[in-house]
Formats: sequence, structure tokens, C-alpha cells
Amino acid sequence: MTWQHAERDTDHRACRQRAGRALTEAFTGHTSRSSQHTFYQLGAAVLDACPEIAHVRVEGAHLTRALVDLSPFGVENDGRVYTAADHQRSTVAVDVHRT
Repeated sequence: MTWQHAERDTDHRACRQRAGRALTEAFTGHTSRSSQHTFYQLGAAVLDACPEIAHVRVEGAHLTRALVDLSPFGVENDGRVYTAADHQRSTVAVDVHRT
């Protein structure tokens, strides 16, 4: 994750601490629908916590997930249990700007 401050005269240490807390809270309280969805939520949390930040870029790996076949155990998988696939890895980047 990278961000850009709107002004040079900023308390960078205090901003970084607020951003870290905001990221932790956003990530732990978030149910991900996709990598893009999660990355947007993280970027928006940083902007909310730090009004001196103008732009946030969140980048990370996107791993394809596949439903696990639970039928051998007599259980139906209702879309809650996934495993990481070894193929179709890519990088996802989301930019969040203050308006």
C-alpha cells in the first residue's frame, strides 16, 4: 500500500499510526466479496482516518479460489469452504482518491 499526502507539512508518524489502526479494523471487520472489494475498503479506511491523505493505492496478489467438494463427507458446500488454486494468479491494484 502506498499513499500520497495532500500537503508536505504533515505529521507523518501520527498519520501512519491512524492508518495502521484503520487498516486493522477495516480488515478484521470486513467480509470480502473479491480482492478488489477488500482493497477498496482498505483504501477508503485510510482516507477516512487520515484527512491529510489525498490518494491511496492498494496492490496485492489475486489468487483464484475453488469450492471444496464436501460430498465425500456427506456435507453440502453452500459456498463457505474454498481452497486456493495454483493457477490464474495475478496482481490487483485499486486506487482510491479523495474527492
